[in-house]
Amino acid sequence: MDNTARQYYLFLCFLFFIFISFPVVKHSYKNYTHKNFSVSTARGTMVSFDDQHTRRFWEAVDYLKGLPKDEQVVIFPEGVGLSFFSLRDTPLRYSSFLPQELAVIGEDNVIRLLEKHKVDYIVIVSRQAEEYDNLRFFGIDYGRKVNSWIQNNYKLARMIGPYPFTSREFGVAIFRRITP
Repeated sequence: MDNTARQYYLFLCFLFFIFISFPVVKHSYKNYTHKNFSVSTARGTMVSFDDQHTRRFWEAVDYLKGLPKDEQVVIFPEGVGLSFFSLRDTPLRYSSFLPQELAVIGEDNVIRLLEKHKVDYIVIVSRQAEEYDNLRFFGIDYGRKVNSWIQNNYKLARMIGPYPFTSREFGVAIFRRITP
């Protein structure tokens, strides 16, 4: 292939990739313009969609930020975002209790750690684990023993949205430890 033909070929490839990128750019721009919910936090400003899920998430963040700093919070099955934005560190060495992680840690070990650290609040969030096939819902399909222990040792303090895993909507259940 001579140099002119090679340059012509590369130019056509360039045009081809430019043209096929237009729908992606248009779609991305359209999605970006619909992000009209802005929250300024100590961690920076977040821009998101203004929907029920987003509002409930930030309501939970505000509630957790309002708790005394010395009270410990653990979030099930996964709450890295809530912990991050509410400026809360988990007292446990684990931050995710999805099926795979919970199988490795062991439910009895999780319960033992919760008792040992005398965790003040336990938060259960809707986080469907569809990537784990039949183990989609914490406390229903997996983590039943931990969930049962939570129900027996904690009292519901706050509900944001529907109770987790009772619908397809995002919900947060915040439990406070029952003190004897």
